[in-house]
Amino acid sequence: MALRSAPLALVLDDYHVITTPTIHHGITELLDYAPAQLRLVLISRERPPLPLDRLRVRGRLLEVRAVDLRFTEPEASELLAEFLGAQLDPTAVDALVARTEGWGAGLILAALSSHDQPLPAAQPAVFSGATPLLLDYVAAEVLARQSPELRDFLLRTAVLDRLNAPLCAALLDPPGDTAWSRRMLDQVERRGLFLIPLDPDRHWFRYHQLFADVLRTQLARESPLLAVQLRSRAAHWLAAHQLPDEAMSYALAAADWPLAADLLATLGRDMLIRGEIVTLRSWLEALPESLRRRPHLAMLGGWLLVLAGDLAGAETLALSEPLDALAAERRTMSAIIAVLRGRLPDPEQLAALHGEAWSDVPFLRAIAAVGRGLHIQLAGDARAAEATYREAIRIAHAGANLLIEFIALVQLGEVLILRGQLRAAERIYQQAHELAARVGAPDQHMVEIARVGLGMIAAERGDLAAAEHLIGPVAQQRTLLGDTAGLEALLALAEIALAHEQLDRVEVHLAAAAQLAEQSHATVFCCSLDVLQAELALQRGNRRAAVAWLHESRESSGLGLIDEVVDLGRARILLAIGRYDEALALLNRLAPLAEAGGRGRSLLETMVLRALALRGLGRQAEARQLVAAARTLGEPEGYTRLLAALDEWPAEPSGDDALTIRELEVLRLIAAGLDNAAIAAQLVVAPSTVKKHINRIFAKLDAASRTQALVRAGELGLLR
Repeated sequence: MALRSAPLALVLDDYHVITTPTIHHGITELLDYAPAQLRLVLISRERPPLPLDRLRVRGRLLEVRAVDLRFTEPEASELLAEFLGAQLDPTAVDALVARTEGWGAGLILAALSSHDQPLPAAQPAVFSGATPLLLDYVAAEVLARQSPELRDFLLRTAVLDRLNAPLCAALLDPPGDTAWSRRMLDQVERRGLFLIPLDPDRHWFRYHQLFADVLRTQLARESPLLAVQLRSRAAHWLAAHQLPDEAMSYALAAADWPLAADLLATLGRDMLIRGEIVTLRSWLEALPESLRRRPHLAMLGGWLLVLAGDLAGAETLALSEPLDALAAERRTMSAIIAVLRGRLPDPEQLAALHGEAWSDVPFLRAIAAVGRGLHIQLAGDARAAEATYREAIRIAHAGANLLIEFIALVQLGEVLILRGQLRAAERIYQQAHELAARVGAPDQHMVEIARVGLGMIAAERGDLAAAEHLIGPVAQQRTLLGDTAGLEALLALAEIALAHEQLDRVEVHLAAAAQLAEQSHATVFCCSLDVLQAELALQRGNRRAAVAWLHESRESSGLGLIDEVVDLGRARILLAIGRYDEALALLNRLAPLAEAGGRGRSLLETMVLRALALRGLGRQAEARQLVAAARTLGEPEGYTRLLAALDEWPAEPSGDDALTIRELEVLRLIAAGLDNAAIAAQLVVAPSTVKKHINRIFAKLDAASRTQALVRAGELGLLR
């Protein structure tokens, strides 16, 4: 061999089957004295008992480990295409690589298991430890080769998502031998049994996900009761070692309800603070009802129901029975529910909202501040509501209370729209969106709720398509997001559809909103729903129904903003049916209230509607003054949708035949060659609205066609 100049490779495959120490000693001697041209290649399923560390230090060792043998997506695609004789969908390949973690044998077994449903029609996600081919392969090629004690160790510890020696020891029979568990883990790792270290110190590990699946399937077949007991043991160990989040998942899987309830009582408030609503709700709902009625869990469930808008459910769960230890918190919740129902809180509830008792409980201080802001907002004082929500944001941020900070930001954005400050509101909703994005999965619905606010701003600016795009997903996910978010989204979509004169869509949105409103009983939304239903009836030509709604007797709620929603709706309908005197009287009462409350958007709407009422009464000079004032107030902030009603106003006070600003805009788009549909898209209005504008242009210019209208407009200098 020494006389040979060319490199020589000596390959020893399946080296793991060699157990004779003499052979290992001989290989060591060979490595120590081998000529330079010799390359020794050992292929083994486990680490061989050779001086590898010495060789590694001397730079004489090249190691190819399991991680190096993992197939990448392109490599897997090539392997499967060659094996199956057909190119696979990249999405299916990516899913299989993720599921198998690039394990070559796993990829081949997945392909073989799909013989009756060729990939990519087969779903890679269903390729699991219960797949017969994989189960048989691992049983024959892996488990059957292990000693009984190692096989038992693998099956017992497979119930764990991550494992270390002390945790594994808790699952032994009898439990407690940590040193033995450490030796077993070393043996598992040395034998290459799909054990993956999770930290540099090799303290925590996990099994390859498919290998763990196979082991769990095998354990469930051999001893299903033991699998449950092991998960319960794991839950108790994790809870005792301050890992309650992990303990909870095992307790639920083992149906260890008392432990799960104890853990949730500890975890729940922090989860609520972090905004982990979906997970928290699913954990609570998994518990038996008797345990959900424990005082702390009942309050936790009550807050979740309030957030979802299920006010009746919250009262039943959290407020129906006295909970002396939580009496002050119950009063805070009942005050918030009272406000959402459109009722004035009683003195005891108001005292709870002012929350002096919560100085040492940041969560309750923050939520009381939000409740206080909501009460002030619905009472109609937008300035004070803004200040209170800013205080709530400060308290929540200081206490790392992400959920309440998010809610306060969303409410502040709403108040800033009400105040007439669209640009400031947009900045706040962007801030809420960024905060929600930081919270992340599994509660991505918070991001969607923040997008509703941005959609509201787009609608106010007249970009109805963008508004619908932003708000639509929340309406579609209303079951997940709860009644409050769903109601707000559906009512906003109904308004947008009404602006587009898409009456069938308005009806669909309002029907869905009515179902949620029946559950929620949130008065502010119920009032908006009633107004929109009356406006829809009028648009449908059902004047009798609209007039009947006008004459319904209703008492004041005592909350100015709720009453204003109804009164502005009444004013719009009075104008639409030509009862200008009544509309003007109502609006003259509303305008000073809106101004006093700092509600700039409400004031702007009253100005627009008053101008229309005055025009209807023939009081043109007064109307023109209000038009100018409304534009001065609304245009800098971009309140395009509200001001659109004034587009019908003549550009110059030169008589009844003068073209309005909107008509001039339509005329110039006609001159540019646009058809009705293109003009409607450009102006973000319905085609029927464009047709009305064109008919009025023809009448005012004494024209019978577009061509005649353009000729006449040219003569009058209207196209400059």
